[in-house]
Amino acid sequence: MKRINVIGTSGSGKSHFSYRLAKNVSIPCIEMDALFWLPNWEHLENEEFLSLLEAHLEKASWVLDGNQSKTNHLKWQYVDTIIWLDYSFYHTF
Repeated sequence: MKRINVIGTSGSGKSHFSYRLAKNVSIPCIEMDALFWLPNWEHLENEEFLSLLEAHLEKASWVLDGNQSKTNHLKWQYVDTIIWLDYSFYHTF
């Protein structure tokens, strides 16, 4: 478990879990939303975002927080472990 992707619905606690896991196993945490979103709800263009993400994914170990399906073709090349936070609607609501 060196390249871990934490996935789940909005509100499931992906970011919180990812940061705690990364801290406990002493590896960096990559938050996709932090890479994608700019101030004032602006965001990177897809090519720029994917290039930035890939630079992070090429590192030896990490916990990746995020689901964005447009990244699947890229991240699945690197991920060796998936943790799916699969809670009920009422739990995440």
